[in-house]
Order: sequence, then C-alpha cells, then structure tokens
Amino acid sequence: MFKREDIRYGNFWVRLVCCSSVALAAANAVHFNVLIAWEEVARELLFGGSVVKHGNVTEAVGVLIIFCISIMLCIPRIERPLFMVGFGVMICPVYILIVIAAVAGTGYIMPVVAPLVGVFGSTTVLETMAWSEERSKRRKLERLEETKQKFVDMLVHDLRRRMSSVLTLFSLLEKKIDVKSKEVQEMVETIRASAERVVIQVNDLLDVRKIEEDKMILQYQRINMKAMLDEILQEHRAVSDLVDVNIELIESVDLTIYVDRNIFGRVIANLLWNSLQHAPRGSTVEAGWSSANNGGVEIHVANRGKSIPVEQQVMLFKPFVSAQCSVPGGRISGTGLGLAFCKLALELHGGKICLESPWAKHGDGVQMLIKLPPSCVMHF
Repeated sequence: MFKREDIRYGNFWVRLVCCSSVALAAANAVHFNVLIAWEEVARELLFGGSVVKHGNVTEAVGVLIIFCISIMLCIPRIERPLFMVGFGVMICPVYILIVIAAVAGTGYIMPVVAPLVGVFGSTTVLETMAWSEERSKRRKLERLEETKQKFVDMLVHDLRRRMSSVLTLFSLLEKKIDVKSKEVQEMVETIRASAERVVIQVNDLLDVRKIEEDKMILQYQRINMKAMLDEILQEHRAVSDLVDVNIELIESVDLTIYVDRNIFGRVIANLLWNSLQHAPRGSTVEAGWSSANNGGVEIHVANRGKSIPVEQQVMLFKPFVSAQCSVPGGRISGTGLGLAFCKLALELHGGKICLESPWAKHGDGVQMLIKLPPSCVMHF
C-alpha cells in the first residue's frame, strides 16, 4: 500500500506508472492516427522514395515498441534533471538507427514518431518530478540551516553574556584572594586567560557571521602602531609565562595606522595566541612591523615551532580548521575560528594575510604576515 511519502521520483514503481501513462497516451495517438502526418514526414526524411517498397509492422507490435522504449527510461534512477534530459536525447538517435537497421534487415518499418514522443514525454514527466523534489529538498535544507543558525546565534549570544558575568565575578574574587603561592597564582592566571579566550572566540564566531552577511561596519580611528602592539603583548604576558615562551617586540619606524581598533586588535591578538600555542617551551615569539614598498605597512607575528605542510596552509584560513590538527605539539586547544576571522577582517580593511612556513629567517616555524594598504597608513 502506497503512502503519501512513497510517491516520489526515487520510487521505481512511481517512475514506472508515469512512463506507462505516457506510453499509453502515445499508443492512443497511434491508434487514432493522430500522428500519421508526422509519421509520413519522418519516413520520407529517413527513407525517401523507398518507403513504398516496405511494409509496416502491425499496430500491436508498434504499441509494444512504444511501451518498451518509454518504460526503458524509468529503469535508471538519474537524480540530476539535466542528465536525464541528456539520457533521453541520447536514446533518440539510437532508436532511429535501430529503425533504419530493421528496415534494411527485415523490410518492415517500425513506428518513428510515436516512440520518440514517448521518450520526450517520459523524460519531461520524470525531469519535472526530479526537479520538484530537488527544489523541495533544497528548501527544507535552507529552512533547517536557517533554524540551526538562529539557534547557534542565540546560544552564542547567551554564552557571551554568561562569560562576561563570569569574568566580572572572577575579577571581584581576585581582589579578595591572597595570592602568595606561585601555584595558586598560575591557576588564577590560567582561569582568567581561558575565560578571556572563550569570550574572544565567541566574538570571532559572531563577527565571522557579520562579515559574511555584509553587516560589519568598521569604526576607523588613528592608532599608534607601537602603543597598540605594546598593549596587546602585555595582555598576553601571563599566557606566555604559563607556557614558558618569551615575547619580543621588534620596533621599527614610528607609524600611525587608520583601522578599527577593536577588530584589528583582535586580529593581532589571535595571531599572537596562535604563535604562543605552537611555540616550543623556552623559545621566543616575535612581533613587529615595517613599512612596505607600496606605502602600506607589514606586520608580522612569528614563532620557531613546527612547520606547516604546504598542502595544509590554505585550509587553515577556513572556519573550524585548527592548526593543532595539522601541527603536532600544540599545547592550547583551538577552534580554528581565529585565522578565518583574521582573513575576513583584514580583507574588510582592504588588506590581506599571508602565511610563511618554514619562516625564512630561521628555516623553521611559522610567520604570519599582515599587509595593510597605503589607505590604512597615516602620513603627516
């Protein structure tokens, strides 16, 4: 017993019924001589004057041929409508060659137009069903994706609010804790660093969505390069101490850049965090800047960790692809959102980010190079 959900293109019996209906319509057209004029035109084109020297197959045989060639289309399950059209078009010249061969071999002329009508009719019906189901599936997937994204957005916003509350309460708790033990101090710093990192990752997720939907509006302001890098590096001193990695700032010419302080600062923070994450203990993470030949500025953040294989470097800038999956030895877990956010945020500023691994300066490690256009550099 058929159910409503069984009436779909993927069910063989549904395809069989559809093709049989088309074949029956073509057979009726033959029986009532509806296609006789077209049949004569087709035979004249194929055989010319020799058509009178041969006999026709009986009507029963003609109907059987129509049913066979129409029903043949329901056997393969072709999901793509265009492929189905191609399959039907391919059958037509094959059938015409069979008709010609039958005339040459037996002297009997098979029906020409009615079977081709059956092919086109069956193809049209099946193509319409497949296309309709494909569109229905696509709409369901779009609704599901929209619902899922709304749920994720609500969850992320709620998570950010709760993590902000946790950080506020933790700050109050820190003031009341008498931190004398080095072990307790490290635990407190680890808790704060982890909580702050969660907030950054949540913001990265929200901002990636904003940029992809073209809803991010940059708030440009003048920022001194050295002052900004000094501030970001100081914010990561506790983390660098925990992982036993030194941070070194390579100073260059005094520059003032014109960027969104919040967004661009998080780009630098993400790159610095990633460098600390994969830097070997006792090594140094280097950060610095320099003027570019085109009048822009180049900012680099680099470490001496393991090199990243070339085939994996492009993948790192896609969401949810973590460098820890590619480079063994990472000590701090990551979601893979940081580099995706960095790439999108820099493109929004008109800049770009490049990855160099191994780092040419030392022959190992990873260097992230930010390139800002001249429009982001203030000239006085």
